[in-house]
Amino acid sequence: MSLAIHAKGTILAVGDGATPTEVFTAIAECKSITGPQFEGATIDVTTHSTAGNYREFKANILDPGSLDFEINFVGTNTQHKDLLDDQAAQTERNYKLTTKDAAVFILRCQVIRYNFSFPVDNVQTAALSLKVIGPPTLPA
Repeated sequence: MSLAIHAKGTILAVGDGATPTEVFTAIAECKSITGPQFEGATIDVTTHSTAGNYREFKANILDPGSLDFEINFVGTNTQHKDLLDDQAAQTERNYKLTTKDAAVFILRCQVIRYNFSFPVDNVQTAALSLKVIGPPTLPA
């Protein structure tokens, strides 16, 4: 039997920056969430003395990628406005992604994309992208 977990119920929340205990508030009207995508770069270290006909590589700097999500955009929602303001101000914030099976990622991010959509035959939405700007924290 599969151990697959339905994703509905995943929560993406934004932190208030308070110390010592930061409070996270779920982003309203959040739909699909993609990421983060952790990717490692490599460096080609092939030399004339490398054995065989294959290149040689070493691991390099890690890129924590981005966290992309879509919301049902509500123009009167203060939180939706704050996300747009954060993009304009290049504000860094902590975001918490909690999966249905209680896995938690705390990610330091900046809003880098806020893309609106106003289709004639559907609800207004916004697609946002958060650039993860440091290593993830996985609380115990």
